[in-house]
Amino acid sequence: PPRTPTRPGPPSTARARVLGFVLGLALLAAAVWVVARDGRTLEQALHAARHADPRIVIALAALPVLNWALSSLIFWVLTRRFAPVPLGEMAALTAVASSLNALPLRPGLLGRIVYLKQMHGVRVRDSARVTLEAIGLTVIVALATLLGSALGGVKGVLLALGLLVIIGSAAWTAWAGRSAGAGPRPGRPIDAGVLVALGVRAVEMVVWTARYMLVFALIARPIGLDAAILLAASAQIVSLLPIALGLREWTVAMLSVSTPIGLTADLLHRAVELAVGVPLGLLGWWALWRRRSRVRKPGTLGTQPSD
Repeated sequence: PPRTPTRPGPPSTARARVLGFVLGLALLAAAVWVVARDGRTLEQALHAARHADPRIVIALAALPVLNWALSSLIFWVLTRRFAPVPLGEMAALTAVASSLNALPLRPGLLGRIVYLKQMHGVRVRDSARVTLEAIGLTVIVALATLLGSALGGVKGVLLALGLLVIIGSAAWTAWAGRSAGAGPRPGRPIDAGVLVALGVRAVEMVVWTARYMLVFALIARPIGLDAAILLAASAQIVSLLPIALGLREWTVAMLSVSTPIGLTADLLHRAVELAVGVPLGLLGWWALWRRRSRVRKPGTLGTQPSD
């Protein structure tokens, strides 16, 4: 059957996203200007980073890879309710989408939808549902983290995240038992998959907390666990806004003991993300290109078996 052309988004939405990207660049440029103007903080941070424990550097570079793996697992669990997408393919797609989402209009979101439609026959509305569910889970985990921090400090956060992990683990057992050998069942999405993703998202919040502790330790400005939890949860909420760049850095700066220190730490954090994310995105693109090039027979798109 002929393909239905994809309708472009409303012009006002496109303009708003472009404006958000421009505003983000402005905020990012302002952050760089403040750090450069301060001078002393940047010099001390670079000196501390050059002489930091190599284990901190290695861990700081490795944790974004772990975040990518966990995000891939979330999208895989949520998407497999609609199509048997292999986990490795979803990991490559997540890497590409994440690297593209830093560009104007967040093309990675649309790219994921188009790819899954062409390669696996996932309906646009189902892909949109998966995206909204992933966003909703981020909000739930971040708000639970902030609420736990406000009510019970670190113990409250650990309790909140622990409960989410337990719920996700129990759901994983149920989900795996119901879907083992059967694959996805069209029209009967396995709701437990959302709870599985919830538990994984909670683990991901722990990883983000560790990342903030490490990046401040790298510049010899260590922060406590409670402060790292606040920064991680706040950064996750801010990352959902249309402004892809700049806003997170200023949010971290406003919540830190010093604006220049917070900006320096998160600019360095952003640099590490790019240093890890861009190669991952390129590898993901190469893996997807290879897989797509193997699928050349007419009528095979959208019916690929699970690896």
